[in-house]
Amino acid sequence: MRFTPTYCPNCGEKLDAIAPKCEHCGTPNRDPKIVKQYGHHFVLSPLRQVFMFLVGFLGLQIIGFLVELVLELIGIGQYPAGSEMTLAEFITKFFKQPWVLLTTNGFTYLIIIGFIFLILRKDVKRLGKEFNTWVPYVAGVAGFAVLFIVDLLWGQASRAIIAANGITPQSNQNQTTIVALVQASPFVSLLIFGLMGPFAEEMTYRVGLFGFASRFGKVAGYIVTALIFGFIHFGWSAIFTPAYPGQLIVELANIPSYIFAGVIFCFLYDRYGFGASLTAHLINNVISILLSLIP
Repeated sequence: MRFTPTYCPNCGEKLDAIAPKCEHCGTPNRDPKIVKQYGHHFVLSPLRQVFMFLVGFLGLQIIGFLVELVLELIGIGQYPAGSEMTLAEFITKFFKQPWVLLTTNGFTYLIIIGFIFLILRKDVKRLGKEFNTWVPYVAGVAGFAVLFIVDLLWGQASRAIIAANGITPQSNQNQTTIVALVQASPFVSLLIFGLMGPFAEEMTYRVGLFGFASRFGKVAGYIVTALIFGFIHFGWSAIFTPAYPGQLIVELANIPSYIFAGVIFCFLYDRYGFGASLTAHLINNVISILLSLIP
């Protein structure tokens, strides 16, 4: 476990155990193994790594709930007197409207990104340096290409698995919702799910979770991050209140592609830095959004 800080031999300031160089004077870490293993990581203190993860992971639920609560009050104010629908039915219908779902996601991501920059504070400038060379962009494009090919191959395999169970092939809940929103409002969806979402998730799961879990070893970092990243895209309602027969099998059949994506993004971050994983994630989401617009 790498938690105990050392001290910079040049300026004497505290040096994070996995920091490849001193953030104060730029002197490389005296341990060449650290430089080799964590040289491309955007290193934050363990506490800030945990906060970064919690902001994105729990914040998505808590902040999303609070935004929904505000929108629900707006919906209640629009409830027409003498309506044949009950208030509960009206609110359910209200939240199915694309503009309500987009507003919920948009404001939730905005608030999360605001907290992310609050955690970063003085490190924002250092984050910008992650994009100073061409390497992250090329690595990101290559990573996306691998992800795209594997996704196509697994897509064929998962459809065969679903069909073998006598289920009509369908997208999982996460993908179905996004496709519906994209078709309702392409530009806003591109901004929310193509740009804001990937940035928030890369800060949450690569800089935060992977960075912290890797202090226990790289293998732990990859396994924990890939599994959590995969299952945040799982439609848990399929276990308790499935929308159609066989939804649980559909959700399970789609999980491996999300876990593999988590591994690829971790690899890109680990080997080429935040710019590479973000580039691949952005391209992946933007291409998926554009493809969903094709009839």
